[in-house]
Amino acid sequence: MINRPSDQNHNHHLWYYNSSINNFCAFPLVCGEYGLCNELSRSCSCPPGFRISYEMPACTATDDATQKCSCPNRYKMPTFNSTCVPADSSSSFVPISVTFPPQPSSLTVASQAECSDLCSRNSSCKAALFDSSTSSCALFPILYTMTVPSENNSSQIMLLKIIAPETSPSTSITGIIIGCVVAGLVTFVIVGILTIWRRRRLQDRHSLLAQERFLQELSKLPPRFSYKELEIATDNFSKKLGVGGFGSVYEGLLRSPAGIMKVAVKKLDQAGLATNSTMDEQFKAEVATIGSVSHVNLVSLKGFCMEKSARLLVFEFMPKGSLDRWLSEARGNYRHQYTHSSESRRQNCESPSDQTLLRKVLNWELRCRIALDTARGLEYLHHQSAEHIVHCDVKPANILLDNEFHAKVGDFGLAKLMASDRQSFAMTTLKGTRGYVAPEWLQQANITAKSDVFSYGVVLLELLTGRKCISAEHDHLATWVMKTIANESGVKANLNTATTLDLESLDTSFLQQKIMDHNLSDEDVPADVFKRMLIVALACVQSDPGERPSMAFVVQMLEDIMGVSYAQPSVRLANYSAHMATISSSDFSSFSVSRSAISSVGQRSMDAR
Repeated sequence: MINRPSDQNHNHHLWYYNSSINNFCAFPLVCGEYGLCNELSRSCSCPPGFRISYEMPACTATDDATQKCSCPNRYKMPTFNSTCVPADSSSSFVPISVTFPPQPSSLTVASQAECSDLCSRNSSCKAALFDSSTSSCALFPILYTMTVPSENNSSQIMLLKIIAPETSPSTSITGIIIGCVVAGLVTFVIVGILTIWRRRRLQDRHSLLAQERFLQELSKLPPRFSYKELEIATDNFSKKLGVGGFGSVYEGLLRSPAGIMKVAVKKLDQAGLATNSTMDEQFKAEVATIGSVSHVNLVSLKGFCMEKSARLLVFEFMPKGSLDRWLSEARGNYRHQYTHSSESRRQNCESPSDQTLLRKVLNWELRCRIALDTARGLEYLHHQSAEHIVHCDVKPANILLDNEFHAKVGDFGLAKLMASDRQSFAMTTLKGTRGYVAPEWLQQANITAKSDVFSYGVVLLELLTGRKCISAEHDHLATWVMKTIANESGVKANLNTATTLDLESLDTSFLQQKIMDHNLSDEDVPADVFKRMLIVALACVQSDPGERPSMAFVVQMLEDIMGVSYAQPSVRLANYSAHMATISSSDFSSFSVSRSAISSVGQRSMDAR
């Protein structure tokens, strides 16, 4: 009905009324695209397999119904972006039982499958209505509200076509690139892991074969323990006795046929073993060396462990620790005062408070015992073992003491075995400990047993003087002793001149006052014995290996030193002092030894016995 305006009212009014549309679900846009309308509950829902989309176009109306149907010209929703959109894009068609008016454009089909096939082959078809009662199929390019049947006896099936949204070419290419990169990285990681795993398997196999060959080559082996046994024996390595260059030493208790045995377990650092093949070589050297020798003055090897990367050595327990510990504690009692007179030293020793400090100081008798025991152990290695052995690292830290302060030589990590027909070997790398290493090592010359003699001489000087071999305040210990003697003898200490020191003419009281450890009392140390011990020490530290005594002769001199006459070795100042001066002023790895001619005064061979 159209109402024509009057002359008084120029506004035009238009009312459109259709009496046939009186139901809620009669409006095609009431539930939006693909929406299901329920006339009874006057509500909208989504068909199975669809979800509600909240991406609705904005309308100016306020009520819900008007928002959906009052602006059809602007209500242009793309497929799958309306009120209901597909929730699963894997299905081709979603069948829905509906009530729909007859369609004049329907086609005759034989089955529902044929109807869906017609829609799938038509690109503009978004839904198909199959009516089983008439065997008809209607195709729809767009579909809005569908009415739910009042009873479940409808013969009409709406087939909703599901089409996956198209992706832009750039998105597809990006996805392909990302997929390829991820796949490449995963492949690379897998190949890397497999390569590392295979390499480790080969390394473990080669290591195991090398271990077996090494163990088969040894004629005599101590007991072999598992890592678990030693872990239990040391209470999970809880009590540490000390730390070395390549690992730590722990106290432990092992069960043996004789009962409970206290041991010291040396555990090589596993991280270092993985990157330093020298550590494994030193472990094998200790097993090969100590496993083949037995002497009262050598630390005995009670067992070992070679399990995967674990390397452990089990030694007899030495309750008094290392000689280095005792010398260090003695040095800590006083500041060194080498200008003190013997009388003032006696006054210091009589102080009750100082006596408490001196309880841990080695007395003269113990020092002589330690010196002789150490010499006997080295003599056995050099001259009496089946294969001649050079220790290569003689120092106080490697001389261990039992309850009675008997000394035993230990730590054979650098030891070298020599056949009886060989007298020397070449050292390819610089090893040993600064201050105790022999001069020939630094010249890359062949190493002999006389290298151990040199190191022993430095240790003996430390026992006699109470001083460290190297300190920031003074020269090397041997240099200081020789300069002190040279100045007292009236000999100019010229390092470039060969001079033989006349030690027999020296005043013994001078030696005790200037050189002897101030923690020792003059009354407890026979002056003549001290001088003879000092002569032996200086003879051992001659820079020319040929002028040093053998360890066999050193033992002979020490055994005879208490009043029995012996042939006094000649001690030269120049050739040794040149070497010591270089140690004090130059880098450890780059000094040389003077080869100047040495005049001999009463020189005799030191290789007797």
